Amino acid sequence: MTWPAVITFLACAHIGAIHSVIFAGFSAESLRDQILACSSRILITADKDYCGCCSVTTKVIADQALNEQGNGHTYIIYVPLTLGTTCVS
Repeated sequence: MTWPAVITFLACAHIGAIHSVIFAGFSAESLRDQILACSSRILITADKDYCGCCSVTTKVIADQALNEQGNGHTYIIYVPLTLGTTCVS
């Protein structure tokens, strides 16, 4: 977990926003189901994370989850870009 993630979680708790923390081990299908179950409107993610010694491309998983649901909600995705990463609108 990165410091920006911790700061985001604490900010949500501070302002009283209902939030759900999902870690990098979720598949795109599981993330999509969680988004639909919670009726989420905002998704905050990073481009990648590390789970043990493996790099997990969390942005790709988030993009797949958002593309699969197509329910018309507005999502804001914050991505600290690294080399070779592009944003999908």
